[in-house]
Amino acid sequence: MSEENKLERFDREVKLLAPWIEDEKFPRYKQLKELFSENLYKMSELSFSPLSKSLGIMFKGKDDTYISNLCRFMSEAGIEEEKSGNFKKLNSYFPGTDVLFKVDFSDTGRIKVSFYHQSLISPRITASIMRGMNVQPPSIAYFLDVISFLMRKKSLYIGFNYKRDTNTVLKTFFCNGIEQSGYSLCPGIAAIMAKLNISSKLISLFVDFHNYLASEPQRSVFTSVVFTDKIESMVKIDYEGISIDKATEIYRAMKIPSEEIEKLPVLCRELNTDTISYFGIKYLNESPPVFKCYFTRRYALEDDPGQLAEILGETRWVNQ
Repeated sequence: MSEENKLERFDREVKLLAPWIEDEKFPRYKQLKELFSENLYKMSELSFSPLSKSLGIMFKGKDDTYISNLCRFMSEAGIEEEKSGNFKKLNSYFPGTDVLFKVDFSDTGRIKVSFYHQSLISPRITASIMRGMNVQPPSIAYFLDVISFLMRKKSLYIGFNYKRDTNTVLKTFFCNGIEQSGYSLCPGIAAIMAKLNISSKLISLFVDFHNYLASEPQRSVFTSVVFTDKIESMVKIDYEGISIDKATEIYRAMKIPSEEIEKLPVLCRELNTDTISYFGIKYLNESPPVFKCYFTRRYALEDDPGQLAEILGETRWVNQ
């Protein structure tokens, strides 16, 4: 199959979710397809929020050409050279591990890039990385002594966000299985939110949403806390494998406009799925919660269904 045909469905689904993206007006999107056609074809994750003209595209790879192309993409997107160097340095903590790279496009032309590794690390190594980013000592201590304790996990995933003319953002996120965590997870997250001065109204919403979404014992829940030079007053929760009906019910409860609610099942039919791969809810200060739907796409399976076990194994976040 030619390179062009490989990305035909990917491009169609991107334009379905973000019809405002055009190759001529978004040269970085065109470049993404040119530099990473094989990676996008094997596994892409598309993400979007209601009431927002933005689209996230994530893919993965690890060889030298892939890393070199990531740095080239960042540079040509206007992200400072210092941050490309920072990316290479941070990547050295995960030798031989795939780099998940995410690009967020907005209709204004602004670009944000993020990268992650599907490799768990210890809180102590995370704290060392924080010190290298000049995170304040009290924030590091709070992460080690309180957040890690409340999440009851000995290891976690981390990620980094880069935007032009802004500081690098560190994202720490814990993966908890509902079955293993039992009733401790909800009060643990609520306690973290309270300590971060997130409003009692948002904490109450979190408890209601969590009880509604975390009903499946096999489901994984990802709890993310963000650091700049300090710990930020924000918590994001991502729930694995959520039905469209549950997402639209939450949208209705939050009085999201009906046209946005009606759009979600239509898009899912076009994507040939009735399940949202991950349903994210961000709680930030006094602001209303922000929702995001993530859809994992594996186009290579259409050519070779025999790759199913390999591709699923490579693209799943493992809760160890």
